[in-house]
Amino acid sequence: MSRTTIRALPGDDLVSRGPLIRRTIARRPRIVFVTAPAGYGKTTLLSEWTAIDERPAVWATLRGCDDDPAELAALLASSFNASRQIAPSGRALLRGLGVAPLGQAAPTTEAVLEPPEPYLFILDDVQVVESTAGLELLEVVLSRIPDGSTVVLSSRVRLARLERAFRPAEAVVIGLPDLSFDGSLARRVFAQRSVDITLESASALAARAGGWPMGVVLAARVADDAGQIVDVSGSSQPVTAYLAEEVFSLTHPRDRRFLMATSIMSDLSGPDCDSLLRTEGSSDRLDRLAAGHVFLIRTACGHRYRLNQLVRESLLAEFEVEDPDSVRELRGRAGDLFIETDRPTLAMDQFIAGGHRRRAAILLAEIGRRMFSTGRYATIDRWAKAIGDAEIHDHPSLIILSAWNASLQGRDEEADRWMAQAESIAVDVAGPESPGFHSMLSMLRAGRYESGAEAAHLEALAALEAEGPQSPLRDGALWLLGQAQVLLGQRVEAEASFKRASTAATRLGHPNGVVYAESDLMILAMDDGRWDEASVHLDAAMSNIERFGLWEYQSGALTFAAAARLAAYRPEATADLGVPMARGMRSRLAATAALPSLAVRTRLQLIRAASEPSMILRLLSEIDDVYERRPSLGVLDAVVAEVREAYCAQQMSGSGLAPLTPAELRVLPYLQTHLTVDEIAHRLQVSRHTVGSHMRAIYAKLLVTSRSEAVQRAIAVGLLG
Repeated sequence: MSRTTIRALPGDDLVSRGPLIRRTIARRPRIVFVTAPAGYGKTTLLSEWTAIDERPAVWATLRGCDDDPAELAALLASSFNASRQIAPSGRALLRGLGVAPLGQAAPTTEAVLEPPEPYLFILDDVQVVESTAGLELLEVVLSRIPDGSTVVLSSRVRLARLERAFRPAEAVVIGLPDLSFDGSLARRVFAQRSVDITLESASALAARAGGWPMGVVLAARVADDAGQIVDVSGSSQPVTAYLAEEVFSLTHPRDRRFLMATSIMSDLSGPDCDSLLRTEGSSDRLDRLAAGHVFLIRTACGHRYRLNQLVRESLLAEFEVEDPDSVRELRGRAGDLFIETDRPTLAMDQFIAGGHRRRAAILLAEIGRRMFSTGRYATIDRWAKAIGDAEIHDHPSLIILSAWNASLQGRDEEADRWMAQAESIAVDVAGPESPGFHSMLSMLRAGRYESGAEAAHLEALAALEAEGPQSPLRDGALWLLGQAQVLLGQRVEAEASFKRASTAATRLGHPNGVVYAESDLMILAMDDGRWDEASVHLDAAMSNIERFGLWEYQSGALTFAAAARLAAYRPEATADLGVPMARGMRSRLAATAALPSLAVRTRLQLIRAASEPSMILRLLSEIDDVYERRPSLGVLDAVVAEVREAYCAQQMSGSGLAPLTPAELRVLPYLQTHLTVDEIAHRLQVSRHTVGSHMRAIYAKLLVTSRSEAVQRAIAVGLLG
């Protein structure tokens, strides 16, 4: 194809830039700079522009030889010749041009830029013009563009010299913000290939591609071939092939090696790169590369840069194949650098990615308590899994941290395993060896409630004494003290502890702590009929959930459950009971027997809000599961018995059967298991005689004579599911 032929619009993957083009035309600029890396649709935009603009169009695609001013002048003139916009006198001037100095080339080119009517002149790939003489030629020529005409220069690098040559009123710059894809544009690319994708998924894909249109297009092509949405990464063959041909083939080998080595870091600065590579001059190199738009974008944080994610992934994947030993070494250096500059979370990611597990374990042991106090459970969990149990076993603080993390995320068996490990080493751990181990162990003992209310209370007091006013775990210790006081029936003292916990969490900047404490204060207020006060506590908890995105955290389970209870009692407080109820039912799953008080109290709030017998029965059954592991939970035992008895009475009111007592209701669920009477007695921590007596009473009240009949009748009247 001739370099002066107007490019046709592509048949596939075209996302119209019509609105952008029309807005730009309306400004009547003399010069338009379209600047972006490869794959941002610059040439497609130019093609569409020629179709929209009513003025005659002239097109010139530049190549490397056009850095010579004589070659460039000849190309500019021949482009007008091809479009029949050049006057005969201009053609005559061109015939003897040859290789001319700037003094001859510029006047000649100016002559051909003066056709009889306004025109649109497209110059594509102007980044090839780097010489001073070539830029001077463009500067002189463009300064003589006649009124009513527009020249559009497309380039992969910023044409800073040419931009400075024109007043802001004369020029328009179209850059990355204008050309990047958002979710709606990405969705249109998929729609053109008849691939259905939600706006949410399209937005996530566009964000992952850094707004790079070609990244989205390649993903759509892969999805079209596969017949389904496929996650496209920088290591995907279509991406690597495109980058190799359109980007890296034009990048100097030393620059490419620099980008490859630094691709282990997501955020780049000159000092960081110098330290990582043990070199100098990285700041200048980053400035130059960013000016060249090698998918390296300056961030808002001063002289810091970020590579497009797909480009970074492509470079890193290639680096890991070519030189895995260097990758490992550089990740270790990066981890040390981030520790020295007080960026421990970045250091953790580098140590883990580089396989430096022991160094990662040592670092997590140092920062784990602080991270735990701020509620970053998922991050700790991810790191701990990557480090591995073998390394964790060598660090007492990581053992107790793992026990806490598993408990808060409802992984009971894992929590039990780590707790047993922590208990087994507790007597051998000295304070200086593992700061905070014993206080965190006391807190977990208080939360797990394995030895009853009094023991939990004493453990909470011990933790509170160890975690002084400035401790990052102060709010947690106060909340657990309040929990223990609730189970002891010390409601006034519990309310005071929860208020102190909320105050401490607010001061420490711990939104999870605020949510836990305010939720408990809300429940105490509702229990006393202080509904207005309960609403205030709900607002405090919800504001933290909303502000910090805690919707899926266990801390929200009690909040949503209590909100459902408040909505059921005061319908005017919320437009729809179903919303908090649904949230509460979903989030309750993370509240398990690992933290039994929290699990039972969450379900009690949901029962008080529920109206469907099947839902109440399910929640009571889950409470029974908790009681299998923790047979006594202080004053909650009586509360659960009262709720269960009320439900039983309601279900049996029309059956003509006598209601079961709370003690009988505790035995009833075990009748549907294969447990023997002795095993049931052991689970309930009562005598065999007591269980046998309750079973006989159940048979008599349900008018049956066997265990299986009792189960069938209980299901029929809604006492079992």
